Amino acid sequence: PNHLSSTFSFLSNSSTRINQLPTNLKKKHLINKLFYKQLSVLKDNPLLRHPAMRIIEHAISREIKLQLLSLVVLLFIGIALLVVQFEQNAILTLLGLGAATISLGLIIRNLPYLNVRNHPIHQTLCQQAKEVVWVYSIKTHRMPFGLETVKNGILYFHFQDGTHLSISIPAHQLKLVSKYLNRLLPHASFGYSKEREQTFHYNPQLLSRKK
Repeated sequence: PNHLSSTFSFLSNSSTRINQLPTNLKKKHLINKLFYKQLSVLKDNPLLRHPAMRIIEHAISREIKLQLLSLVVLLFIGIALLVVQFEQNAILTLLGLGAATISLGLIIRNLPYLNVRNHPIHQTLCQQAKEVVWVYSIKTHRMPFGLETVKNGILYFHFQDGTHLSISIPAHQLKLVSKYLNRLLPHASFGYSKEREQTFHYNPQLLSRKK
């Protein structure tokens, strides 16, 4: 009995010490748990290690970096207006303050996405793939002075809750990524049509093919 009571006492003291850990250590522990959970998901589904997933991850990373660069430029423009026009032009001062505030808020919101695994598209594909109900892509052409220079593609993901997200992918990689997503998301509808767009606005879940 004495051994049992000492064991229970040790266990209760251990759990108390864990609960009394500083907040930053608790956050670190939670992040580690999420990281290892994602690793286990990757091991369970070989499709998530497919080269096409690396293309998607690279596209997300490139897009986030471009967005952050644009926001940093806007932040500096806002600060410059705020400093230069302060007490001289109230309208430009307010514009500068607004630009700086909005851009700073968006920078803070998007910073976690520098780790691609935090991005909503990546998390959905890896952990909640059935939330995706409709996928399609379009190709865009940039033709300054009538000369075609860049072919790019935009990949759209539509979800059960009526929202959608998109990423930009080089046009020559769209076919590979689309074939891959057909395997990863066998329940989703693929390809654009006016009927599917109307169905999505009416009830997104109708686009999910039951498997």
